Amino acid sequence: MAAMSPADAEVALRTFPRRWNALLGGLDPDDPDTEAVLRHPGPDNRTAAECAAEAAAALVAADGHVRKAVTNDRPTLEPGSTPADSSLRDALGGIEAAAPALAATVAGVAAGDLDREADLGGRTVTVRALVADAVEHVANLLRAAEQALRAGRAAPH
Repeated sequence: MAAMSPADAEVALRTFPRRWNALLGGLDPDDPDTEAVLRHPGPDNRTAAECAAEAAAALVAADGHVRKAVTNDRPTLEPGSTPADSSLRDALGGIEAAAPALAATVAGVAAGDLDREADLGGRTVTVRALVADAVEHVANLLRAAEQALRAGRAAPH
């Protein structure tokens, strides 16, 4: 997906808060039926709330990676960490803050800096690839959250 243009990535990033809120924002985790649905894992063994927390963490990590790769010569980037347990509301708030922040960072990257390289987990990546990978990862997590919700709604409670 490294062929994604920065403009397309920026648009996708700006849509993530709306898309995640459309999926999970109206759910009340304090409602026992909803809470049971939210606790149910999807096919990949993650719950919808876990997917949201991972998405927020991935967006924050990608923003830091892009900033570091643009301002340093071939930096070594640390892989993203596993997100701490957080509430659904905290995870959605994290996406609400981190997605537009990364979009703004991407918008500020000069065309000549898109091919700057960094080392991530022993492999060479470009700024362009970091951005495209972040968009793809968060989109995949959104699909995984949708699958987890479907599985949770179909399960007997």
